[in-house]
Amino acid sequence: MKLLKILGTISVAGGLILGLSGFSFFGLLGEEKEKLPPLAAVKPTIQIKTLWTKNAVKGNGGEFILFQPAVGDDTLYVSDASGRVAALNRTTGKTQWSVRTGKSLVGGPVLGDSQLFVASADSTLLALDAKDGKTLWHVSVPNQMSSAPGYGEGVVIAKNQDDALFAFDVKEGNLLWKYQEGAPRMLLQGSSVPVISQGVVIGTFADAKLAIISLQTGKLIWQSVVAEPSGITELTRMVDIDAAPVVDDETIYVASYQGNVSAVTLRTAQLVWTHALSSYTGVAVSDSLVLVTDTEGYVWAFDRKTGQVSWQQQALKGHTLTRPAVVGDTVVVADMEGMVHWLSTVDGHFVARQMLSKKGFVAPPVVEDDTLYLQDRDGTVIAETVLS
Repeated sequence: MKLLKILGTISVAGGLILGLSGFSFFGLLGEEKEKLPPLAAVKPTIQIKTLWTKNAVKGNGGEFILFQPAVGDDTLYVSDASGRVAALNRTTGKTQWSVRTGKSLVGGPVLGDSQLFVASADSTLLALDAKDGKTLWHVSVPNQMSSAPGYGEGVVIAKNQDDALFAFDVKEGNLLWKYQEGAPRMLLQGSSVPVISQGVVIGTFADAKLAIISLQTGKLIWQSVVAEPSGITELTRMVDIDAAPVVDDETIYVASYQGNVSAVTLRTAQLVWTHALSSYTGVAVSDSLVLVTDTEGYVWAFDRKTGQVSWQQQALKGHTLTRPAVVGDTVVVADMEGMVHWLSTVDGHFVARQMLSKKGFVAPPVVEDDTLYLQDRDGTVIAETVLS
């Protein structure tokens, strides 16, 4: 279940929120998700090779906490909820080092300046040496963090559940500035990671707010609301940006829960196009398409320039999907049942399907040099490639 947080309540073990215990994204209060019908068989038209599989770390510690790998030149970095961080050889999957931070982590590691940055459940931001995992510095962040930090241009940014951003120098962890958006009344318990690009911070907040903030000063440059509430109750009127936007070619692509997928110009905040849909996983961008998975389990492809729907795949309805990833001419999404679905970028038809995990996937696949990396909910990491 994707969960909600009400201002003033406390997240507790087992994925419950005080006051909203049992709420499910996929139904009403207390309603359980129905058993999914079997999917139609897929005749593969591409050949996929599994390069290696490694049970490098442990599990998520929560249903929708995203432990997404970070990719270096020759190394893949992974972490888990128990506080373990490990470095794997990208070619072989062999463990190069593994350390225990002594903290319960709330998201995957972020790589930058030869360091790894991780956030803990007790509101600690840690910097580790990427060469051996030794802790270089750590700082406390007010209130609880629920996602990985963001990194760029020598700055690491933590976001807490009060919708505040804290910018730190990567060398010593000195606080550079703080940006306070204002504590939301209701938000999804998720992982909207700040994005740094071209001297600015792209921050996403509850109520579907998108803000551009100066990386140097922490001052607001512009803010836009990319989705408006439309329901009749407080719950159905909630809109939230729960995943990091993508910045490409001076355009920000962003999706929101109970809102829209939108394209907005980085410098002027001009809305290029928008399309109504509900997503908490975010978007992926190819040369010509913007790809989104929605809360119904549909996979969408939009023309990058116009926002016109290029295709829609509905066969995965009811499946809880990850954010898409693009591998060559294919789109890859994984699901909570442990399946990995490969679709054609041309029209969205299935070109392959694999059953790779008994525990399932919630973290989005990561692609580097045409290699796909997945980390399942039990900490197993898988590397795959498409054979030409």
